[in-house]
Amino acid sequence: MEATIDALTTRVTAEYGPLNLTFAGLVDGGVVTGELQTHLDVDDPMFYLTYEARDIQPGALVDAYLAASFVGMKAAGPLTLIDETYQRLRPPPGDPNYESGRGEFMISGGTISGRAAPKWLTQVFPGLDLASFDFTFMHAWFDKLPSGRQTHQMIFQGRYYNLYMIGFNEPAAAPEAGPKDRQMQYEVGLDFLADFDSRYWAESGQGRIPLFTKTALVRSELGVLENESVRFLPPQRILETLFVRNNPVVTAYHAVRKRVLGER
Repeated sequence: MEATIDALTTRVTAEYGPLNLTFAGLVDGGVVTGELQTHLDVDDPMFYLTYEARDIQPGALVDAYLAASFVGMKAAGPLTLIDETYQRLRPPPGDPNYESGRGEFMISGGTISGRAAPKWLTQVFPGLDLASFDFTFMHAWFDKLPSGRQTHQMIFQGRYYNLYMIGFNEPAAAPEAGPKDRQMQYEVGLDFLADFDSRYWAESGQGRIPLFTKTALVRSELGVLENESVRFLPPQRILETLFVRNNPVVTAYHAVRKRVLGER
């Protein structure tokens, strides 16, 4: 992996045990700023890292980040990542010492590759291409739990439809898994409120129609998925969600359908 670092500044301060490191630099056309804090004069020190990487241009660095966790996602526009992490500095032997914290990231355009939608689904939602879904903007919020599980809430704004992905990945227990491999499980569907770009609406679950669930082993070092399983909801469940349980999205659904069919 290669990254272009045009400039880098750092500052370290230490006083009676506390250590503070701030840094800033230009990386791959974007700006990275952050701070690392820790206390070295305690028995079990932890560090607290916060950083923002804004407008990092597509390239090897962005590709490596997406390949490690979101296999099949390709950025066409700049990525912004905001992260905060807590972790022990000197864990005892055998302690997995997972990161904990939270953050979010955004990508201004890209593609998600996956399984093609069944024919019946494209008849209900004309113009829906799940084999290669192009998005103009995506926004993801994530939490890193002490157990090693990482939860994600993602929304994707597309030409006709908006998608959501909600789920988690966690340390893999498969015999063939490496130390960085993770087991993933996600629900994917349509989100008629994604244009609001709001974590509140995303977490409320309103305006959404689930389409399928996906599980797989993420081989991070290889950038591939293994043991992938995709299960689409049956047609009656989707139609029931659309027309019975989620009545507020019916008007939006018909507006999108009319637009797609009108452009064909």
